[in-house]
Amino acid sequence: MRDFTVLIRRRSGGAVVVTIDSFAVVDASGDTTHVILRYADALKTKMTDQACARLAAIIESSEDGIVGNDLNGVVTSWHRGAEKMFGYTDAEMIGTSIRRLLPVHLEVEGQ
Repeated sequence: MRDFTVLIRRRSGGAVVVTIDSFAVVDASGDTTHVILRYADALKTKMTDQACARLAAIIESSEDGIVGNDLNGVVTSWHRGAEKMFGYTDAEMIGTSIRRLLPVHLEVEGQ
């Protein structure tokens, strides 16, 4: 189905630009049984996308070691600054424990 953007005018006199996405739900034989419509404020979506792009550019240009990890301490992202700081590549660190970065004497004391 085709996605589109529309201008919706409010009774109050304001207006909002909305992007509408549609998704067909099909059964086992391939027949469409339902259509799901999702809409989002196009301006807010654009502003969020721009903010994320700015943040990504700031992080990418940083010389600091930036490491992302989940609640279990598993590394989920590894910045090039962290590679310079710790000597591990992203392939070596992503999916491993953040504890790998602790000096050996702290690793033993923390257990």
